Amino acid sequence: MNVVLVLAADTMLARVICRALHSRGFEVLVAATAEWPICAYSRYARRTFVHADPTLDEDGFIDDLRRICEENRVSVLLPVLGEAAVIARHRHRLGSDVRLLLGDADTLAIFADKYRTYGVAREAGVLVPEYRAVADLAGDPAALAAFPCPCLAKPVWGWGGYGMYECADARALAALVADMPETTREGYFVQRRMAGDVVCVAMLCDAGRVHASDTFRIVTSYPGRHGQSTVRETVRCDAAVESLRGLLEHVRWSGPCQADFIVDPATGTPYLIDINARYWNSLIQSTARGIDFPSLHCMLALGEECADVEPTAAGVTTAWLSRALRGDPALVLRRMFARGGGLAGRGIAACDDWDVHDPLPFFVWPVRNVLRNIMVRLAAWRGNAA
Repeated sequence: MNVVLVLAADTMLARVICRALHSRGFEVLVAATAEWPICAYSRYARRTFVHADPTLDEDGFIDDLRRICEENRVSVLLPVLGEAAVIARHRHRLGSDVRLLLGDADTLAIFADKYRTYGVAREAGVLVPEYRAVADLAGDPAALAAFPCPCLAKPVWGWGGYGMYECADARALAALVADMPETTREGYFVQRRMAGDVVCVAMLCDAGRVHASDTFRIVTSYPGRHGQSTVRETVRCDAAVESLRGLLEHVRWSGPCQADFIVDPATGTPYLIDINARYWNSLIQSTARGIDFPSLHCMLALGEECADVEPTAAGVTTAWLSRALRGDPALVLRRMFARGGGLAGRGIAACDDWDVHDPLPFFVWPVRNVLRNIMVRLAAWRGNAA
C-alpha cells in the first residue's frame, strides 16, 4: 500500500483530499504546524504529525518533512497550499524516495504574483482585463484619470478577495491611490471590473499535458462577492478550458491548478482574473463529479500510467455548508430541498465541511474557533490587567 503525506492538515480542503485518497486505498498521513489539526479528527487520516512553520523556518520545515517521510516510508508528498513554493525551492533535500508532482519554483513564484501572472498569461495568448500597477498610475495623472471604471484595486499577493478595494469611478480611484502610502502602492495593481459570471477551471497536469479537467460556476461567495465560493455548480465553458490549457502548456506546468475567469455575457469570451497554482478550496466540486484529482495526482507522481479522466456526473452542485448558511441561508435551503428540473432542482451533492461518514471535523471546527477566540481575549485581558 502506498503511503501519502498530506500537508495543510488544519484545513477542510486537506480533509477532502484525505477522503478521496482513503477511498482509493492509499494510506493517508497528515501534517500541520500544530498538534490536533482538523484532519486529526477525521477517520480518513491514519496518523498526524507536526512540522515547523514554513513561513518562519524553511530549513526546519524541510528537515521535518524529510524525517517524517523517511520514518514512515512515505511514497508521495502532497503539498496543498502555500507550502508548495517552499518545497519546490528545496525539493532536492527530500531525497529520491519521496515522489512529487509539483511545478518548478520559478513558475510558482510567478503564479503567486497576480501582476506577473497577467503578463505571462498575455504571452500565452490568454485574455485578461485591462490592468495597471498602482505605482505607475500614481506617477501618471492622465493615465489614472483615463483608467476604465468601475475597477478593482488588488494586492499583488494574496487570496480570497482580502485587501481588495472597489472603485466606482475615476474620482474614487484617484482618492484611493492618493491615500495609499508609497510602500503600499508597490504591492497593488488596478484591474478593470467586468460584468459576467465567474467560471472556474481546474486542471491536473504533468509537464504541461492535461490529464484531468473540471469546470464550474460560483453561485455565491462568503464573505461578500469577493470571498471564497460557498455554493458552486457545474457548467460548460470550452473557451475558458482552452485558455487555461494554453497557459499551462506555455509554462509546462506540473501538478494541480485552478483559475478563475470572468465570462463576458455578450460575447462568451473568458478573461483570466486569478490563478491558484495549488489545490483549490472547492475541490469537493470535482470529486463529487467523479474527477478524483488527489488520487490521479498520486498515481502520476508514482509514475503509473493514467488514462485521462472524464467526469461521471453532470449538473452537480456542492457547498461549504456552514459558511453558505451564514452568507445566504435561503439559497442553500432552496438548493438542498428543491425538486424538479434544472441545476437548482438537483440538490447539493456534497459539502466541503459536512460528511455524514466523517462528521467529527464538522463539529470540532466551530468549537475550536470559539475556544481560540476565548483564549485570545483572555490573553489580551491579562495583558491589560498587568
